[in-house]
Amino acid sequence: MTLEELANADRIVGVWWPEGHGERRLAGELCLSGLALTLNGNPEGRFKGGRAQYPVIQGRTALGESLTLVGCAQMGRTSSLQGTETSFRASSLIIGRHLRSRALRFRKLTLGADWLPSWADICGFEVENDFDAGEVSVRYKQPPPLELARANGRSVRIHFGYSAPLGPWGLSKVTVEQRPFLELVTPAALSLSQLREEVWWLESFFAFALGFPCRFDTCLLSHRSYVRRRGWPRQRKRDPILVWDRADSRAMVATGHHEALFSCSELQAWAPRALESWLEVVGRLEPVLGLYYGDLRDGNLFSNYRFLRIVNAVEGFHRRMCHTEDLPTAEHKKRIDDIVNAIPRNWRRWLKGRLRYSNDPSLSTRLTQVIQLASKALGEDLSLTHRNREAIVDTRNYLSHYDLNLEARAIRGDGIVHAARFLRFVLELCLLGQLGFAPEAVSSIYDKWGRRSELIGVLRADWLA
Repeated sequence: MTLEELANADRIVGVWWPEGHGERRLAGELCLSGLALTLNGNPEGRFKGGRAQYPVIQGRTALGESLTLVGCAQMGRTSSLQGTETSFRASSLIIGRHLRSRALRFRKLTLGADWLPSWADICGFEVENDFDAGEVSVRYKQPPPLELARANGRSVRIHFGYSAPLGPWGLSKVTVEQRPFLELVTPAALSLSQLREEVWWLESFFAFALGFPCRFDTCLLSHRSYVRRRGWPRQRKRDPILVWDRADSRAMVATGHHEALFSCSELQAWAPRALESWLEVVGRLEPVLGLYYGDLRDGNLFSNYRFLRIVNAVEGFHRRMCHTEDLPTAEHKKRIDDIVNAIPRNWRRWLKGRLRYSNDPSLSTRLTQVIQLASKALGEDLSLTHRNREAIVDTRNYLSHYDLNLEARAIRGDGIVHAARFLRFVLELCLLGQLGFAPEAVSSIYDKWGRRSELIGVLRADWLA
């Protein structure tokens, strides 16, 4: 079984032992969904808070492949007539190498996914057909690496490998496959949890580009180790595969139909530094992106909750990326002091509490300013009517507090679906503008897949009808 087959398996059976205690080998089974390890026995490890904590548990499969479980915590122990079973949960798994806890920091990661070839639409094949002579000439030249980003000390490049048969010849079918993969290099060696954060930022970018939740299914750690054979020069061992917990709450798994915003070649033509911009702002926008991608992960979510989620995302985008004060802080503080000092002393504390957020823009103001950013990105006026803009505010307040006075003014039925879809378009356009796409490029993007006609349709609809 290859390392890739092990990484895609549901369960791995082998023997396991704590780091540095090879004499305590126990048979056990690892479930890759959740990285749950069940051992037939008790490894008698160190205890912290009543439960054993192991930085590393090492293992080996029946075929001799090395395994390293990182961040293991004991979840329980059961005893019966058949013996004792001890269960653990790990944060990550390394397949193909035994690594010690002090060596679990890396600067380079190689990433692959089944959706990456369709996005990286750069082809190294040249095909010539001569039907009269009955000849087909196929030539392949490996495309050079393409740098996608260099920001904050990080480097992200896309490489193009290929696979070709070595023989036997005389086959009726020959397959040569181009395989793109990403190479992430960080300025300093990072822990596995820090690497997971970096990879999530990249996954979020490709989810935005492709229009569906993305996750890298292959992660190779760059770890320089060699094997010597008598009479042969040193040979580099194959890089081990890193597997994170598949039950990660932020994990993005591709599902269903998608409508890509841009491909690799379009990115290079329209906004070659878009990924750099994304890496610079994604830390600030992480909560907003979590709400934005909620629709992708939860396709069957009720329309009311989808509306609330996207409204919160738009409001969060404005708060984190735009000027969020009606007045300068010093001027507003002076105004509050003048107002508070003008009333009796026993009411001042109450009034200060009521005026605490008085310098924050209203939701209506935030919507207006974010829609202006979206209009600028598309090069087309997307202003809402006063009726629809206030309907968004009333509906958000009603669904948050269920005030009976707002019930009659709240959007219902198809209207709330149209409103949520419009706000999603608005946030999408703001992100495209943030990444450096010119209005002409955004207009070309929105001419694909019928986006523009759908946007105009929901914009012109009467949501309260």
